[in-house]
Amino acid sequence: VDIDWEFPGGGGEAGNSVSPNDGANYALLLANVRGKLDALGARLGRTYEISVAAPAGSDKIATFNAAGLAPHIDFFNLMCYDLYGAW
Repeated sequence: VDIDWEFPGGGGEAGNSVSPNDGANYALLLANVRGKLDALGARLGRTYEISVAAPAGSDKIATFNAAGLAPHIDFFNLMCYDLYGAW
């Protein structure tokens, strides 16, 4: 399962609803999903991986909460297109 919450804490479209608690809430969401998938996997004899789309731009990393997400996922998919410019 790949979760792609593009802008926890802000940085998306002007009309999006954001909160300073988005990073913490993202970790809670992933903890819940991890628990449900682990329980399902134990019942069915399977394993399930969770990944998240992770920002590369420093302005987006600030509200992402990577440390809070890491215990609940298997890997990060880095969105390298956040690094752009006229270099």
